[in-house]
Amino acid sequence: MTLYPLVSICIPTHNQNPIFLKKCIESAIQQTYKNIEIIINNNNTTNESLSYLKSLSEEMGSIIQISTNESTITMMESFEQAIQNATGDYLFMLPSDDFIEKNAIEVLVDALQQNPDADCISGQWRFVDKEFNQVGIKKNQLYYENKERQIYDSLELKNNYFTSSIIRSEYLKNMDLSLNKKIKYAFDIVFSVEATLHGKVVVIDNIISNFQSHNPRRKGRQAESIIDDSTNLNYFIREIFEDKNLKNKISKIKIAKIIVIHTVRRVASLIKISLKLAITPAILIDSITYLVKMSLSSMSLLI
Repeated sequence: MTLYPLVSICIPTHNQNPIFLKKCIESAIQQTYKNIEIIINNNNTTNESLSYLKSLSEEMGSIIQISTNESTITMMESFEQAIQNATGDYLFMLPSDDFIEKNAIEVLVDALQQNPDADCISGQWRFVDKEFNQVGIKKNQLYYENKERQIYDSLELKNNYFTSSIIRSEYLKNMDLSLNKKIKYAFDIVFSVEATLHGKVVVIDNIISNFQSHNPRRKGRQAESIIDDSTNLNYFIREIFEDKNLKNKISKIKIAKIIVIHTVRRVASLIKISLKLAITPAILIDSITYLVKMSLSSMSLLI
């Protein structure tokens, strides 16, 4: 392994709050690890963030590469474009309203040196408010001595590596990026579960990322994210049962419990959202119907 491998920080953005976007990009620029490139995919931004992106392109062309889409694409497609434009040995995917610690990349690269066979090194992340103050900490959970436990943790969404991880470029680019085109927002979960099923992820205790939990744009897509969760669960249970090695490592009873708990919790979440008048009764009914359909489809794989 190269002592100081090039790390590509990939940031897709579309009409992001300019305060959040600036905090995000500055956190990438200010890294203590210097062998980096910053790949920004400007996904048809039309709000006040556009002028900031234009100034960045003029001032920091040697460090920052900005590509622009003339029409809006999905968040997952925007990440894919940034990934394909990256030239680094390792990639770090950074949502445009989050920010990373100043030593984040340095800490992750150090861990890579200690785990040269790893496909992904993941740290921990904290929730922050709109003033960037900590309001909670998210712990990634993973048990590498037990592949079965890894799978259960991933399906139960107990980990979310790609908000705080560095991943081998070759591994990610060879991953099937069309994993689940039905999803709209939960791209990080797709990549995370795929890495757990087919790669080696090493988790360290260091705080790497700061997750903006008070962004109204994220709250506005809560229902869609819940649907994404259910779609992903069905997709990966199907993938497990198509792989003999993975299939032999899991308990059908345990998977059935995961499906039931998953569905009940997300139905409850949808009802809670509807009571806040965040979604209409028609969307509520359609969403619950879809969740039940996905649950039955997942259960049928266990027979």
